[in-house]
Amino acid sequence: MADFTLYFPIENVLEGTHYEDPANDQCNKFGLEVSDLNTYYQTEDKTCADVAKLTSHTAALIIKSLYWDFFLADDINDQQLAMFIVDSGLNEGTGLIAHAVQEIVGVTADGIPGTHTLKAINNFNAFELYCKLYGYRLRRYDEIVSENDDEQEFYTGWINRLNTVSFIPKV
Repeated sequence: MADFTLYFPIENVLEGTHYEDPANDQCNKFGLEVSDLNTYYQTEDKTCADVAKLTSHTAALIIKSLYWDFFLADDINDQQLAMFIVDSGLNEGTGLIAHAVQEIVGVTADGIPGTHTLKAINNFNAFELYCKLYGYRLRRYDEIVSENDDEQEFYTGWINRLNTVSFIPKV
């Protein structure tokens, strides 16, 4: 079974700094945005100032709740795969990644992982699932950049992130 405490230090290194783009009204820290804080706190009044004030401890609670638990990652048999799926959801959106994973493992793709999705993930070859999801993410980044040249400035960071959670097949 996977363990969140092994994932969060990686996320902390990837996204622990505060990023703000006032011209586009965007900000994040620890990979979390204003919308994540609003969801977690069940409010609509969070701002970029609240994101900037996030501590590592609070960010861990939010990521565990909104991302790790969403993917039922505690019950994914392979640690590396659980971390990659969760990191994919944090980077590209939970619904989008859940849908992609469900399509890969052959269950109804509704974007909401449940017990059927979890069972299918655990019964699927973990390395094959990792490779297919890796390919999906890479194609998605390429599509984003090809559709909008302004996104090119983020491409290297996306690829670095994609390569951060690696998979070493068990022999």
